[in-house]
Amino acid sequence: MKVKYQSRQPLFPQRGYMVAAWITYDEREYTNLPFTLTRLFRSREEIFSYMAQYKSEAEEKYSGLIVLESVLVVSLKLDTLVPLKKMYWQAPSVEVDLINKAAAFLAFYDQPSFHKILVTPRGVYYENGQEEFLVAIPILESGLEKKLEAFMRTSKHPVDPTAKYAALYEPIKIESYNWKTGKKSPVKRGSETAN
Repeated sequence: MKVKYQSRQPLFPQRGYMVAAWITYDEREYTNLPFTLTRLFRSREEIFSYMAQYKSEAEEKYSGLIVLESVLVVSLKLDTLVPLKKMYWQAPSVEVDLINKAAAFLAFYDQPSFHKILVTPRGVYYENGQEEFLVAIPILESGLEKKLEAFMRTSKHPVDPTAKYAALYEPIKIESYNWKTGKKSPVKRGSETAN
């Protein structure tokens, strides 16, 4: 079946949440690096219920990995839609590995107000009928268009080819929570407010 490129308007949420889980390996903290999850969440409650599943799956997949009970929660606001182009799917060549992605997000957590967050539609729907959106990567606002174009043309990050748009989100606030209790906790890194 032929793909109808750019035939569908995704309904990006006006507000969302990006989450970073704190992990350790064999009881040693990974130099205080948060691991940013790819899923865009619509509520804190959704985050807290998802984290138990994430912890179980991650610890089973990676021997010695421990997902801590603390998460960074970044409140995001829809900033602008980014038109997608058919050429973005013609020759993707770069797999953004975990190390490079972690480094990009570390720069974001140090200076969130200088970044926008690229979010892509996946074209997959949850049981409740809501579309799944993925957090791709933070992009520095200086030279935004060129960096965005380069990422979209070369990256193998999943994007629904029928979607007309991806989106840029503005970070509003970074908070820390214990996902088991839902209570706020002190922020380990990235404690500045974006606005």
